[in-house]
Amino acid sequence: DKLTILVANDNNEEWKELKIPKNCRAVGLLNIQSYAGGTKIAKNGIGKCNDGLIDVVFMTNAWRVGIIAAAGKILPFTRHVVAAQVSRVCIKTHDALYCQVDGEPWLQGAATMNLRYFGESPVLENQPQQP
Repeated sequence: DKLTILVANDNNEEWKELKIPKNCRAVGLLNIQSYAGGTKIAKNGIGKCNDGLIDVVFMTNAWRVGIIAAAGKILPFTRHVVAAQVSRVCIKTHDALYCQVDGEPWLQGAATMNLRYFGESPVLENQPQQP
């Protein structure tokens, strides 16, 4: 196994290992319901950007992600299942793996990555100029 995922719901809770399905090809950590430009990737995703939780989604293949992006609204059964909704995630890579955050890819060597919900950031909005 190239990857171990541990999850917890608050700072006092013990870490629990999340079983990764054998057919998993990618892991998505979402703090909103959409992925890749607005695609609702999960069928049971109830996460909101301000609920303080991270949705952990196991993705099986790129073709399925493409089908979800193209026809997810009319074929909701094709969407992935949210494996966990937690406030903390620990990812341990045991070998080199490709990672991506907000569209920026890199090759990650063996490492431990700890992620937690931190809060909200203001969104900049372009206001129309006054005449």
